Amino acid sequence: MAKNKNETYIKGTGQSNTIKKHDKNYNQSFIVSNKNYHLYVLFATICILPLIVKYATYEPKLSIFAWFPEATYREDFFLIYKQRFFLVISGFMLIYIIFSLISKRYKIKDSRIFIPIATYGFLAILSTLFSKYKSYSLTGSYELFESIFVLLGYCVAVYYVYLVLNEERDFKYLYFFIVILTLIMGILGSFQFFGFDFFKSQLGKNLILPIELRNNELTMTMGSIVYLTLYNPNYVGMMGALLIPVLLIMTLMYRNLLWRILSFISMIGLVISVIGSRSLTGFIGISVAFLFILILLWRYLIKYYYITIGVIVILIISLFCINRVTNNYFINKLNKSVNITKLEPALSRIETNDDKVTVIYNGNQINFAYAVNIDNTVDIVAFDESYHNIESIYDVNTFSYTITDERFEDISYGFDEEYDGVFYVNIGGKKWRFTNFTEDRTYYYINGFYKLDKMANPPAAFRGYDAFASHRGYIWSRSIPLLKNTLLLGTGPDTFTMFFPQNDYLGYYQNGYENMIITKPHNMYIQIGVQTGVLSLVAFIIFYLLYFVSSIKLYIRSRFTSFYSRLGLAIFVGTIGYMISGLAYDSSITTAPVFWVMLGSGIAINSKAKPLILQEIAELKERKARNKENITNDTAIV
Repeated sequence: MAKNKNETYIKGTGQSNTIKKHDKNYNQSFIVSNKNYHLYVLFATICILPLIVKYATYEPKLSIFAWFPEATYREDFFLIYKQRFFLVISGFMLIYIIFSLISKRYKIKDSRIFIPIATYGFLAILSTLFSKYKSYSLTGSYELFESIFVLLGYCVAVYYVYLVLNEERDFKYLYFFIVILTLIMGILGSFQFFGFDFFKSQLGKNLILPIELRNNELTMTMGSIVYLTLYNPNYVGMMGALLIPVLLIMTLMYRNLLWRILSFISMIGLVISVIGSRSLTGFIGISVAFLFILILLWRYLIKYYYITIGVIVILIISLFCINRVTNNYFINKLNKSVNITKLEPALSRIETNDDKVTVIYNGNQINFAYAVNIDNTVDIVAFDESYHNIESIYDVNTFSYTITDERFEDISYGFDEEYDGVFYVNIGGKKWRFTNFTEDRTYYYINGFYKLDKMANPPAAFRGYDAFASHRGYIWSRSIPLLKNTLLLGTGPDTFTMFFPQNDYLGYYQNGYENMIITKPHNMYIQIGVQTGVLSLVAFIIFYLLYFVSSIKLYIRSRFTSFYSRLGLAIFVGTIGYMISGLAYDSSITTAPVFWVMLGSGIAINSKAKPLILQEIAELKERKARNKENITNDTAIV
């Protein structure tokens, strides 16, 4: 049989394949997809990386700070090995990108959208180079492990996925991998929800613990809350906000019955996990994503109204069941978050000065200091801002003073029984210990780690609303002022811990963080702004907005007749859920790689969906024009 001049043969396939010779991009993507390299990388990033749980020990190297305990080594199960695995994957991605561009296997397509993310990566590098704590940025820090190389890995991943995903088959595998991940997580989460934690079983311990520790009792600090393999229940909500919208849309719109069923099952499992994680922000992210689904799918929902009604009924029943199972937990938490009340605690300030300790209580000032008597004995004196003594009664049995001045009726003070040269001030039942028996003879606070430190009273973006959003208001109000010093360059990746006012011991105590270390701002945008700079945050937001605006313009007009448009919409609304949850949660190596892969695939699939959607619109206009012409002709005949 004669070969058509517009056909060619792929060597080694044993069959002919019709490919237009002038369609260079199509030919190249077909050859590459036969090798499946990128599918292996996608599988590793989506299906393996988030599930890695392995015992490791490391040295935080933070004991040099007074606010950190004298702990040489810490244990980790969820972060270190994920970081290492991702660095290997992103390293392969980078090598492949360089090789592909040099060999011209791919051409740089629509590269302008990636200029902001390249800017973000460049500024992250500069923030590392000029960081005061460069070593932490290079290796990753305590409870974080998002080093500069991880951040650059995100930038590489989003472009790599965009570059290599070209075939419909590629995007279908991406969807399959998401279903596989959520099926596994849904099973783990459901068991954790009902009190059966796989990692506490003997098999689970054998998988994540070294041999010498497998007979020990394993206790996760999360208690009975669902945490999956993601280190913190918050990230369960973040993963749910990213993936549940994807599963919902594909359950409604994917044409393969088996995968629709699997999507539905995995979605239910992930919903149970989010419920068990008690992540209100996760549900808010899902709700906002669902709102966009309603806006963008309104034609589809009206056309298939029977499906829409069924889904709405299921959602209402599900919300009712969730409310009953959790004893109104989410509604109560939402009401508590919405009802914002300004609180002004009686104890508003404690200062460790050179010559005294100053306390501001109900707007009144009281000072404490050591006084040396004539016989060389030490006494404690209390006086106000005018240096008038505060009346008190001394108890010889307890070595304590009870203040009789009604301005400070809830305050007592005395000598500490455990340590020489230390006195305490008891305010509302809380003992604050101080001493000036130090080299510089100034006053220091003795913190919960039995270290000497100066009390800080940091600036706040707002005061009185510290309890907002489960006391995130406190963290946000003390983090936002840090941004004025990071407009161009940040403090460096993974260095938020070192710049947050950890010695704000009064603020920590009043907000339930006593003897804790705040390692993250609980806001992805503040996290980026502080660590890699406000300018890098702007670059990141511009990058996402370019994708967001192009997706809105594309899918608001779509009739969703193609697989590309359906999955493209699913990915788009999933990223919206993630970005919304980022208002209360941080970027983490546990969830961020999946987000960046989905973001890159979303940009790639938009380029595939766009011509098909434009064709839909053109055909619709042509059909309307024909109908109008037919009506006109019929009228003329009559």
